[in-house]
Amino acid sequence: MSPSSPLVPPSAPAPGPAPGPAPARSRGTPSPAPRFLAELDRRQAPHRSTVPDPPSRHWVYVPYDQLTHALGPLSRHPPEEVGIVLVETPWKGRRRPYHKQKLALILANQRHFALEQAARGVAVDYRMDRRPYAAVLRDAAAEHGPLVMMEAAERELRVHLSTLVAEGLLQVEPHEGWLATPDDLAASQSGPPWRQDTFYRHLRRTRGILMEPDGAPTGGRWSFDADNRKPWHGDPPAPEPPVFQPDPVTTEVLEFVAAAFPNHPGRLDGARLPVTAADARTLWAWARRHALPHFGPFEDAMSSRSRTLFHTRISPLLNLHRLLAADVVADVEHLEVEGELVPLQCREGFIRQVLGWREFVRLVHVETDGFRTLSPAAPIRPSAGDAGWWSRDLAAGSGPRNGSSAPEREAPGKPSPSASPAGSSEAGAPGGTDNGADADGEGSTRALASTPASGPASTPASSPASTPASAPDPEPDGGAAPSHLGASTPLPPAWWGRPSGLACLDHAVAGVLEEGWVHHIPRLMVLSNLATLLDVEPRELTDWFWAGFVDAFDWVVEPNVLAMGTFGTGPVMTTKPYVSGTPYIRKMGDHCPGCALDPDDSCPISDLYWAFLERHREVLEGNRRLALPLASAGRRSPGRKAADAQVFQAVSGALGGGGKVTPDLVERARARGRTRDRARDGPLKPHPEAGP
Repeated sequence: MSPSSPLVPPSAPAPGPAPGPAPARSRGTPSPAPRFLAELDRRQAPHRSTVPDPPSRHWVYVPYDQLTHALGPLSRHPPEEVGIVLVETPWKGRRRPYHKQKLALILANQRHFALEQAARGVAVDYRMDRRPYAAVLRDAAAEHGPLVMMEAAERELRVHLSTLVAEGLLQVEPHEGWLATPDDLAASQSGPPWRQDTFYRHLRRTRGILMEPDGAPTGGRWSFDADNRKPWHGDPPAPEPPVFQPDPVTTEVLEFVAAAFPNHPGRLDGARLPVTAADARTLWAWARRHALPHFGPFEDAMSSRSRTLFHTRISPLLNLHRLLAADVVADVEHLEVEGELVPLQCREGFIRQVLGWREFVRLVHVETDGFRTLSPAAPIRPSAGDAGWWSRDLAAGSGPRNGSSAPEREAPGKPSPSASPAGSSEAGAPGGTDNGADADGEGSTRALASTPASGPASTPASSPASTPASAPDPEPDGGAAPSHLGASTPLPPAWWGRPSGLACLDHAVAGVLEEGWVHHIPRLMVLSNLATLLDVEPRELTDWFWAGFVDAFDWVVEPNVLAMGTFGTGPVMTTKPYVSGTPYIRKMGDHCPGCALDPDDSCPISDLYWAFLERHREVLEGNRRLALPLASAGRRSPGRKAADAQVFQAVSGALGGGGKVTPDLVERARARGRTRDRARDGPLKPHPEAGP
């Protein structure tokens, strides 16, 4: 984009030092966020004459996912003695095809956080820029002196900012939002392999959560998971999550994302965006009152009538630190509704998700350096993948997904030419969102003391603090790509919205494309299960999750998909592949009655399950948790095994080509496999033992 674009302000003289928060301004007009900047200016105005001069202020860099003043250096000084630097740049969001709702969620939360802090009397240096974070923060450090921050949760951001840390321009303090430390992982077990249940029990004991005075777990059991496997048939009614009326600042974000990211997947829905501190409290109050009392028994249920059921939907706000993990665990441990204690199985099930699993996956990700230290070592992708959104499907001329026009072809990991300028991505990245490289010399928009904008994209930044050409800031790679089972199939277009013929899959994908969210069982037992049965490459599925889910960051999405969802890392942190046939999906969901593929006859998922076990028998044999299903698979006749393999080939080919699975396709594939003993084998229907 040329520097004359209205979204790239022209150069302007840098203003002199301000005695306090400067008026919100942008360099050049029109501004990419006039309503937001005007409101930021209005909220800072009352404090300009009462706060200390900038030299006496403590300047804190607040990343896009640390939007709280209750933790870290921002919590340890009076508001009038603190200044915060917030960076809004498309550098990260352009790197992958992030869901529009994800971009809007993070960008709107960051802008509202800036407004909330300005109202408290905190000086807000809000920098809208097109350069990578390190380049923008280098300028901020030159202006304010060395910045301090809590350690970045995302490995990608830690790597990118490492040069600033090494140069002393950015001082890093421990992240205070976690409930566990690496010492807890080490104290709980000697892994790898690591196991969540052992880790969870250690945290319960050492933190005294849901524990009795004698050291026994409350209720006599550590987990009530066995009680939390009921399907949902409509009773009790599933509550509707709250909706939020977008204010002018949020509306401006929605307009911006729609215009700046037209070729990104998903749809925008401002009513589903909790973006202020008050919105976060509202959602959490709804969850405590209406969702959690019934969460436990129906935790694993799936339904075409309700995507939420009794899940709290707070994970995006937890990962942004709009809600704090310590607070929600404390609230739920003794939660009462209308004077009655919420059932223990509901409280324990929720606490296990937050205290147990969430903390566990983060620490395993740290311990393995994002699965880069596995043995044998996993290959590392040089740049971020798009899971087929920008490349394979559109390049094949099959037409645009989601009704958008196809962007021009470009190298993997590079931004689309249509991707927008300043502020485009999640304020730094939506829940797992990520890079994209822009030249260091592009202009910026500032909401506090500004520096001159530099020239066109091809012109190096002129600031003396700019990174020397010989020592560029590290560019994050595309992540580890382990594949314990050797899976290498590209992600089928069905995961991007092409009808697959499988009602369970199409419903789950629709939830992702429409909202950027479905709960953990569709994620694991539909989206990941079917991809694993089809030998989809684990890294490609991970990139899809990363781009599509509003709560996905590297520390949570990579363990959940590379390790648990696909068994791509082998037994490093999970004991077996989480795969199932038709019976599990039929039992826990209600999609089968409306599906063209009859679960008693033409549904191919059980065929895929048995074919998966046979195909990977050599690797899986010896796994005690798979002993029974492997034995059952071994007892299937040669004709059935051949039919299973033919169904795998037919379904994989149909979905890989963007087609649908039909009853006729399944039956023809089974018939091709009936090479012997047809009379003895009988009808090739799903085997009743094809469970998880």
